Amino acid sequence: MSARLDLRIEWQNSPGIRAPELAATWARYELWIDNTCVTEAERKGCDFGRSAYGSLYPLAEWIATNWWLLQEHVRPSAARTETWDWSNLARHPWLRWHNMRGAGDGMAWPNLTLVPEGAVTRLAWFADEDEREFCRVAARLGLDPYSVDEETAASLLEIVPAIPDDLRSDFLDNSDSDALNLAAEWIKRASEAASSAAGESEMSLVSLRSEIAPVPGGASPDGPRRRPWNAGYVLARTVRQTLGTVPTAPFDISRWVGAKALLGPAGGLQGLAAVQDDRCGLALSNPPRLPGAVGGLDSASHYQAFRQAKALGLTLLRPERQAYLLSSVHVGDDQVAEAFATELLAPAEGIRRALDELDGHDEDAALDAVAAYFGVSALTIRHQVDNQLHS
Repeated sequence: MSARLDLRIEWQNSPGIRAPELAATWARYELWIDNTCVTEAERKGCDFGRSAYGSLYPLAEWIATNWWLLQEHVRPSAARTETWDWSNLARHPWLRWHNMRGAGDGMAWPNLTLVPEGAVTRLAWFADEDEREFCRVAARLGLDPYSVDEETAASLLEIVPAIPDDLRSDFLDNSDSDALNLAAEWIKRASEAASSAAGESEMSLVSLRSEIAPVPGGASPDGPRRRPWNAGYVLARTVRQTLGTVPTAPFDISRWVGAKALLGPAGGLQGLAAVQDDRCGLALSNPPRLPGAVGGLDSASHYQAFRQAKALGLTLLRPERQAYLLSSVHVGDDQVAEAFATELLAPAEGIRRALDELDGHDEDAALDAVAAYFGVSALTIRHQVDNQLHS
């Protein structure tokens, strides 16, 4: 597939540049391959914009010096494209003629190699690891990494590396990109609150973890149980069986997970769980609620209980960790924890038996009665009916 190589130039003043040829060719420039900008990572400091600054004289001199090689030297095409990276210069000296970094002179040229192949020229661009990581971070926050302004880029570079390793992935997937400072500060407060809340938990995790250790996430080696929600269901049933809690009995999650609510903005984060002295604690952000909403207190109670159950699921699923951010994205461990919480608090078998007893009643009224019995929302019961009883 053909691609267009486009160098966009905006000439600039050059204060402090003494060499006349460099001063006369000082510019703000962007190099594009079709819709991909290859200069955004070449700027210094914390600016990950698309432009680079410098003199274009060395580039012009490099092109002029290597013109015929760039046109006719096809021998490098015999080497694998992945070896065309500037880091392989010692092994492939021809990269000085074909990679733009050969222009040198202290300017930040992209790691772009151009090799003729008959009537066409093959381009190979190698993004720096720092740039790759920045792009991954920005994308997980829902940002276009090539359009991030300087202030946001500075925030990313300052805040994200300071987030604890165990929490960073969920932090990127859940925090508001325009409130990273608030989210980072909330994590500090929540870590202390969750550790304190763990002291209010009655039950130690030690025996429970040891009992369920043979069930790694609840997944079986093959079949439908490999789906994460099925792993969560199995893990929850294992917990209930281990504790001798029958499917028709409500589960008092407060004995296992102490909880504290934190007032104030959380930057999009829902909750942080921590294990302290083999007990689990949870710090919660304010639950969403409309002023004057009917049933608001019940909704808040359901919100807290469900997230306490998710926290317990995460501590059992990943016992090697000491802290967990509750996530709202339905991938990976979060899918397992969501299913675990649902089945732990309101087992499908218990719902089936309760609905059998209420046979003949209005469906919505029956679901509400079952939800009240198990202490969960009617939506949770509906999900169980749709996903397990009617599937």
